[in-house]
Amino acid sequence: MAPASATAPSPSRSTGCATIIVIDHDLDLLAAADHLIDMGPGGGPDGRIVAAGSPDDVARAPESVTGPWLAEYLRPDLVGRAAVSS
Repeated sequence: MAPASATAPSPSRSTGCATIIVIDHDLDLLAAADHLIDMGPGGGPDGRIVAAGSPDDVARAPESVTGPWLAEYLRPDLVGRAAVSS
């Protein structure tokens, strides 16, 4: 099941640097982020950080449930390909 979003990102204008904390599963928003913190493995009090970093970092994180969806969004042409070793 793909991550779902309960909110839609709204257009905004920034005049400088800012830190914005958003709890969302919208792949457009996640892919555009500078830094992500992925909590898991599920909801509830036992959640912990399972991945953190750039969208690419989270897409490659083995413990992330969001990672495979983000990887497919970022590089749909690579999904399902076996790794090539040299």
